[in-house]
Amino acid sequence: MSGISENSRFISLTPTNGTEFTEGKKVIFEVPPSISFIKGQDSYISVDLQNTSDNKVMGHPNLLAGASSLIERVDIFSLENGQLLESLRNYNIWSAIENQYAVEDETQIVLKQGCMTPHRSHIVGSNAETKALTRTKESLTVHQAGATRLSSIDKAGADRSFSHKFIIPLRCGVFNHYSKEEKLTPNLLYGGLRIELVLARNEQVMNRVLSQDDTGATHTMKDHAGGFPIDNIGAANVAVTTANCRSAQNLGLCVGQQVRIVNSDGSADATRNITAITHNANKMRVTFDGAAFTINTNNPRIAHPANTVMKYNVKNMELKVLEVIPPQDLMRAAIKESQIDYVSYEVFVDNLPASSLNHQVEFPSVATKAKAVFTHYVLNTDENDDTTPSYYSGSAPTDTNLNSVQYFINNKLYPLKAYNPDSFNDRIVAYNEMVKAFRACGITVKRLGDSRNAGDYSFTYLTARELARGDFVYPLKDAEAQLRTEYSGVRAANHKLISFVFSVRSVMIDQNNLSVSF
Repeated sequence: MSGISENSRFISLTPTNGTEFTEGKKVIFEVPPSISFIKGQDSYISVDLQNTSDNKVMGHPNLLAGASSLIERVDIFSLENGQLLESLRNYNIWSAIENQYAVEDETQIVLKQGCMTPHRSHIVGSNAETKALTRTKESLTVHQAGATRLSSIDKAGADRSFSHKFIIPLRCGVFNHYSKEEKLTPNLLYGGLRIELVLARNEQVMNRVLSQDDTGATHTMKDHAGGFPIDNIGAANVAVTTANCRSAQNLGLCVGQQVRIVNSDGSADATRNITAITHNANKMRVTFDGAAFTINTNNPRIAHPANTVMKYNVKNMELKVLEVIPPQDLMRAAIKESQIDYVSYEVFVDNLPASSLNHQVEFPSVATKAKAVFTHYVLNTDENDDTTPSYYSGSAPTDTNLNSVQYFINNKLYPLKAYNPDSFNDRIVAYNEMVKAFRACGITVKRLGDSRNAGDYSFTYLTARELARGDFVYPLKDAEAQLRTEYSGVRAANHKLISFVFSVRSVMIDQNNLSVSF
């Protein structure tokens, strides 16, 4: 690969079907075959993201996936003949998982992708007296550096929101993301590429940034329970916070917003517009319009109106591809190739009923050259919560009561003896299975969680199994593969199980005719 850097250049491609996009929209890029060879591992998407949430609510891309949360699905076709080369569902989930396990230097994903630190799905703690473990989902708060970059508020409480440019790596097989070698993508042989991105739902992309008082307590500002405590109001139009608060930014409110003033039983409940925000002896003084209002019972609080919806808008989207002109000997060898191999994944979704104590997940994969399988557990009730969506954070054995894992593939048990992934049992075995499975896909695991408290899973939990290592592959197509799980108790709600099956894809090229085999 020596000398390639002297014969390379970045080419910027813009969408062919628009300039601004919102949730559910499709973004289409076309890469012409004149860009003959591409270094996919250095290519990326740049995008300006804007928080357009109702009522100017502070928002930020999901802390685990960052800007990759924008993309729910990626489909890549040959531009010349329309052959589907790769289809990646739940792209944003897998990006969030990779960001946790495979990224050692968090600076890069923070600055470029807009992720947050500490980069973890859950905060693991323990009771000083009982030593009992606690797991709470990590959320976005105003104290996290960069969390308010899309929703800044000045000292006078005025909104200063603006868009911000983020980078989205191209995690796809066609661009050799899952290859440890610096292989080039022979775009010329594919007849060019048509890349279609389906943008994710608002709640999967834009999460609320929680307000925070000086004690460190956080407030979602979604309702009374998550509102900011205020003093009693006696026939006035001013609310003063009970807890000390450093700024309007920490309070999460700005002039011009609507605010809901409510007590715990709803006997006093009004929606008003904020006209001024000032600092008042270490507390925030919020002035609102309308007639004087009285609320002097049942723990009054201020919050956003109940119908507030998180939203986003993207513009200035560009696909930056690194075109490479290889040395003549490498170019001749590449053009003679009739088969191009790369690693990609397919997705299968199953449902785990709340009452089930034994469950089997089927993998009806057509992969004849499988490498590994991963299963992600998602709690249905808060899958798309706009504060801490389980879509990304998932559920660990502590949450699901999972106490037995065993794969049944081709009439054999893997491992022969089931293991218990609970944090106090075979958690190290579970980690080992994850590491081997990632390695089989060409991903090196660099972190396994929060080292400050290793008592439980602080990263998104996965059940994983390596199917083949090195250059070997596994014929999964007719193996009737299953993940067999058992649980020590029922759950409060159903879970969705999302499985990623990685395999080697082969594109056969015969006089400009393409065919894909798994």
